[in-house]
Amino acid sequence: MPSLNLRNVLRRDPDRPTLRQRAAALKTAATKAIRRPEQSTSPTANQQVDPHIALLPALRQAFAWTRDAAPFVDEPSSSPEGRAYTAVAHHCWGLSSRIIAMPSPATPAGLGALALALTVWAEGSIGKAENDGLDHERYPEERRLAAAVRAMMSVAGIDPLPGWVGFGDEPGSDDAWQAMVRRQGHGSLPAWALAGKSGPDGASEA
Repeated sequence: MPSLNLRNVLRRDPDRPTLRQRAAALKTAATKAIRRPEQSTSPTANQQVDPHIALLPALRQAFAWTRDAAPFVDEPSSSPEGRAYTAVAHHCWGLSSRIIAMPSPATPAGLGALALALTVWAEGSIGKAENDGLDHERYPEERRLAAAVRAMMSVAGIDPLPGWVGFGDEPGSDDAWQAMVRRQGHGSLPAWALAGKSGPDGASEA
């Protein structure tokens, strides 16, 4: 049986945007996110709440479902478990996309929510090292984006989502993914996904 690693996950779903497409989207979002907001002394500005924050609990839950479902990544796409796994992944990516598409955040909390959404899309975006002396020339956009998102997380003072295994350039990233999968044991899938729904409140997919 082939070993599980992050690259297998990224190749599994042909409908997921390519790394180049994701890099372009992330670059645009990161550019907006790190733009310094205008300073204001008005009370309403001090009380502002970014809309990104409202979706953060749902994103955390959606990402947790992807970790629970990780052992099902190699299930045939036509099987009930394979379809449920795909629904879980798409639900999580959809939530992160909604956050990324929102206007630039104006508060540290909003910046943190955006950064976490970006980590969902950018997980494993830097391909596996080939150790041929040319690795530093590969994935230049993804590496710059990873640096930007790390800076955003540092400024916002937030930790990665539980179970997140990195951008792919961290030492031992493949081992981190496999360790995460092993921690899930046999894994689990949410009832809504097994029922053929696109999300916890989604309609049945015909």
